[in-house]
Amino acid sequence: MAVEAPPILAADLVFRPVESKNTFEETVERLEQAIALGFVQPGENFPAERRLCAIMGVSRATLREAMRVLSRAGYVRASRGRDGGTVVIARAADLSEKAARRFARSLGNELFELLDQRRILECSAVELAAERHKTADLAWMYDLVAMQLDNDNFTRMHPQIHLGFAKLASSAWLITSIAGVHFKLHDLLAASSLARISIPARNVTHKRILDAVAKRDAQGARDLMEEHLGIMDRFLRSYAKGSSS
Repeated sequence: MAVEAPPILAADLVFRPVESKNTFEETVERLEQAIALGFVQPGENFPAERRLCAIMGVSRATLREAMRVLSRAGYVRASRGRDGGTVVIARAADLSEKAARRFARSLGNELFELLDQRRILECSAVELAAERHKTADLAWMYDLVAMQLDNDNFTRMHPQIHLGFAKLASSAWLITSIAGVHFKLHDLLAASSLARISIPARNVTHKRILDAVAKRDAQGARDLMEEHLGIMDRFLRSYAKGSSS
């Protein structure tokens, strides 16, 4: 049975303050990220409007218009009654293996750049997490790693774990940047057969990375993250080049 992520992650990592000059577009993207990365699941409500506006630093008018965009796209609907709010009703369906290959090839150089960005950002995040983390924050991070051991929970928990490392690093910029890269790569990461086949090994790797962070072994955490990302990196690059090896 799937286990809910600690509320602190949804509040701090996805519904963070909007700082772009184009507030409306960034608000829409943040809400889409919340759905795509599994912070708000089908059947679950977004936080109450007043709270969400306060967290994100946007007006009610901006938030309502962003929700209307998601509603027109078929992702959410307004629910009524005592527990009413905005409920998620759909997420983009996982790509088939064939569709994932086509999508990877269509991205071309953008895919390679995204993979480079992911490597730079996430290796830096765990290195800084090892140097900066507060010991008290390790408990919820270990809870996240434990939650992913249920393979049915892996797709949802995987990006949250990576964002959790950025949170341990106390870097708002890293949180925003890593969330953006995961959002753009989400369909490919969820669709690839290697993602499913490699779940047990990646579960172990996440635990090893966190152990290194807990020991303040910055280089060890970085090396383990390099190894962790390298498997999927090579696989997705082969997708883009039209091969499966």
